Amino acid sequence: MAETIRLLHSLTASASNLVDHSLYLHTRMRQLSRHFPEYERQTATSFTENVTIQFVQQMSNYCVLNWDSGIGITMLVVDMHNDIVHKRITFHKRPLDNFAWGRAARQFIDDAPQSIDVRQTLTTYHRSIEKFSEWFSRRIRIINASDYEAVNVRLSRLQDNASSSGQHEY
Repeated sequence: MAETIRLLHSLTASASNLVDHSLYLHTRMRQLSRHFPEYERQTATSFTENVTIQFVQQMSNYCVLNWDSGIGITMLVVDMHNDIVHKRITFHKRPLDNFAWGRAARQFIDDAPQSIDVRQTLTTYHRSIEKFSEWFSRRIRIINASDYEAVNVRLSRLQDNASSSGQHEY
């Protein structure tokens, strides 16, 4: 169980770093007069108001304080001869009531079944993080399209010069 909690912390920390990094880039772009006003709304929708994101972020803190409370592991032997076993890690709702959850995380818990499937929840969390990251990357590329084009032109010229002079790229 300790390894599961450690991995959960690593996942939530990396997602927090992604948000911090995107904020830093957005701030730098604003200084360059290349900001995009929808950034604040998108981060609010993707993170602050997203019930799954908020639950997972706060679940990480819950596990540190309550690592032995409400976490269950179910193992289902599907095929004993071929050693096929399905494992399921869950949180039971009742012990979660004794923690100070934020509004969005509390909504997630209230809407969840009595046994919250951690893998399913983390899969949804991961997809949400990827969706934001893809959106942010697309927006950066659009806003900085002229810079990307200038770099590509310069790289093409360098490659042409290297080819015509007989130099090889490594």
